[in-house]
Amino acid sequence: MKALRTRRHRSAPAPVAPSLQIDLEGDWRRCTRLLPKDCAVLGVVTIAGDDYGALVRLASIGALVKVTGGEVTMLNQSRVRMKLELLERQQHSPVLEMVEVED
Repeated sequence: MKALRTRRHRSAPAPVAPSLQIDLEGDWRRCTRLLPKDCAVLGVVTIAGDDYGALVRLASIGALVKVTGGEVTMLNQSRVRMKLELLERQQHSPVLEMVEVED
């Protein structure tokens, strides 16, 4: 009887997505002076710490894009929406004020 050899398939580790930060109060005007027609500016998006631009929602298709110097770059829609939802929940979460009690 022959011994069966099994091969172990090693899969490459999943690529790490670059960090994504959104600042809804950020000064998007420092990123661009040109915007697509019929859009809503949401703030500033930063990818991997140094790639930043105006975070814009295109009214025609609802896509979230980064605009830098008039150049439009499509963003990962699910990641950006997830981050926006997280920011929304943080803004609407109640603030718990703590007070010191005396013995």
